Amino acid sequence: MVKNNLTIRDIAKMAKVSHTTVSRALNNDQKISAKTKKRILTIVDELGFKPDARARNLVLKKSKLIGLVVTDIRNPFYAELARGIEDKAHQVGYNVIFCSTDHKPERMDSYVHLMLDVGVDGFIFASSRLSEPVVERLIAERFPLVLVNRKIKGEGFNYVVLDNFKGAYDITKHLIDLGYRKIAIVDGPSNVFTGLERLKGFQRALKDFDIPLKSEHIIQDNFSRATGYEGARRLLEMKERPEAIFAGSDYIAMGVFDATEELGLRIPEDLALVGFDDTEFASNQRIRLTTVSQREYTMGSLGVQILIDTIENKESVISILPAAPKLVSPRMNETKYNPKGITFLWQPSGVLSHLQVAEDSLFEQIAFDAYAASESLVTTLSENSYYWRVSGINRDNVEGDYTRLQLHPGCKKPSRD
Repeated sequence: MVKNNLTIRDIAKMAKVSHTTVSRALNNDQKISAKTKKRILTIVDELGFKPDARARNLVLKKSKLIGLVVTDIRNPFYAELARGIEDKAHQVGYNVIFCSTDHKPERMDSYVHLMLDVGVDGFIFASSRLSEPVVERLIAERFPLVLVNRKIKGEGFNYVVLDNFKGAYDITKHLIDLGYRKIAIVDGPSNVFTGLERLKGFQRALKDFDIPLKSEHIIQDNFSRATGYEGARRLLEMKERPEAIFAGSDYIAMGVFDATEELGLRIPEDLALVGFDDTEFASNQRIRLTTVSQREYTMGSLGVQILIDTIENKESVISILPAAPKLVSPRMNETKYNPKGITFLWQPSGVLSHLQVAEDSLFEQIAFDAYAASESLVTTLSENSYYWRVSGINRDNVEGDYTRLQLHPGCKKPSRD
């Protein structure tokens, strides 16, 4: 039987408990006993009671709402991050209010005040600059919040970030190991923690390997596809254009790819391209972008857990994602250039990363040496009109095509005789 106009106080009288206890039972609060909770919920089910969320929250002073602020929902990184946040929040009984600032500080302030009026219990910010007054005020007021993929100046706040410096250093070194020396970067802004740290890691790698960096090879703007497109156009229209571009995010790399297609350039034959984030774009069969995995879903989930711990007065932990950034590499977006005439293009097994080949080597011998060096086994070798494909078994005993050996433009194809 369903009775209309029932209130939490009516349920409390029937269960012979306080209205606060009823609210706690409805919110799955662990502070009441299982027996009491069961008695209350049985009455609720029998009467078909639907509690008014606002009334319940006034009692508990909790809305079970989390405010999430990102810079650009079009960026695939934020889509996956938001999914991790929403899944975890739902698991622990919270809902998420989502806002995208489009890189505009005034929107950030407006959204924060709006969500405070709504009554959110805490914030997750994936949008903060190094100096962010509205966030700094919340920290000073000890309002529960977590920064994800961001840090600001100062201390006393929770955050979840990867080692962006190391990720940028590693992927730049990867390009250097492939033989590239004219390397440019198209990155996010230096007033954002991730943009600054990735630029620093890029610069340090070049410095450590005595590779000069031209100031015009550093382009910074928002982490956007437009930044990638406009930056790549500038770089690729230079008289001495770079051989490789490190895109500070996969979203920026999308814009770089747009520009290369418009200019009639091929990746990797004409330009090497690497990114940062490991979004779905990176695994696109046309792109197969070498990138740095941030594990954004995990970052989002961890951010929610830290925020809930803070809201519920558990120990607050300043957190950095424990694992080092992972280089998802190599994929078919980069070419190892050999000035003697042989160019290598390879897929994820990465067996040719340090192979040097003599000018007059036959492809059969190249393939054999490459796989022998990587403790792999060549099973077949076939020829077509332009390149030879090597099929084999990699170290994980997974069969398939792992390496393509391709002639550099202008070279003659070796004879099998």
